[in-house]
Amino acid sequence: MSVQQFATFLNEVGGYLGNCDGVDCAETGFETQFTYLLSNLGTYEAKVGAENFPANWVSWYGASAYCTWAGGRLPTEAEWEYAARGIDGRLYPWGNAEPDSSLAVYALSRSEDGFQRGMQPVDAHPGGASPFGPVNMAGSMWEWVQDTYDPAYYQTDPGAVPNLADTGDKVMRGGGWDSELTDIRATARFYLPPAIDRNGLGLLIYWNVGLRCAADIN
Repeated sequence: MSVQQFATFLNEVGGYLGNCDGVDCAETGFETQFTYLLSNLGTYEAKVGAENFPANWVSWYGASAYCTWAGGRLPTEAEWEYAARGIDGRLYPWGNAEPDSSLAVYALSRSEDGFQRGMQPVDAHPGGASPFGPVNMAGSMWEWVQDTYDPAYYQTDPGAVPNLADTGDKVMRGGGWDSELTDIRATARFYLPPAIDRNGLGLLIYWNVGLRCAADIN
């Protein structure tokens, strides 16, 4: 999901502060320099030239609200993994071969230079597409899913049933531009609080967090 798409959403819902289920939807350039989402006197827009770059600093509530607004929903964790691995259970969306820079963006330094190199268009790396067509499911941005995180959840073999517990950290999949190789495998899981706590979590926690929406087939 691109910066411009998220800016359009914010303009229609009337802003980002408290407008996603009572929680801030995202951070903008007002809070951090490590985003291309800007607020221009209350109008939200992408930095010029970055319209098709991925939105980042998105809270789980912002991701969920955006997907609903767009006519879809966040994928469940099981759906996300199936979309990334295909029917053959591959290690990465493109197969089992380790990636290079033509397939994914990852392992960049956690620095301003790493951020600038890591922010690439949402349709970059077509050679790294999954069997079903989506690109950038490995690296680039961690992507929120519906599920609440439980480290032992899949040990109970729940199948495709999502963990929809009301409270707790939320799962992210796919890895980010600063993730190590093991964290961009299609099986890797990570988690963060669903709301961005500016005071409690410190700086740069969500700078590589974005989203991907899903939709039911009618």
